[in-house]
Amino acid sequence: AAQLVRLIGNDDAATIAAAVLKIEPIDPAETTRWVLGAHTQIEQLAARLAPLTQIQDIPAAGAPLIEHWAQLHSTTSQRLFRA
Repeated sequence: AAQLVRLIGNDDAATIAAAVLKIEPIDPAETTRWVLGAHTQIEQLAARLAPLTQIQDIPAAGAPLIEHWAQLHSTTSQRLFRA
């Protein structure tokens, strides 16, 4: 369970970092530092969330929306970001 939380946390952080690079002209090394800097928080989440066994106890208010938006975006011709 802890490995799954780490995977999701790192994937979300990397997704955000990649999105920023599409709308802001910044050094990719900077966004990499952001992802690496999130390590402590991701580890804290893993420690807190791994023991949970009831789905209603898992905090996931935004994650389903991110997945939903990604699915919608794959079928549209509109740009996702505008700078």
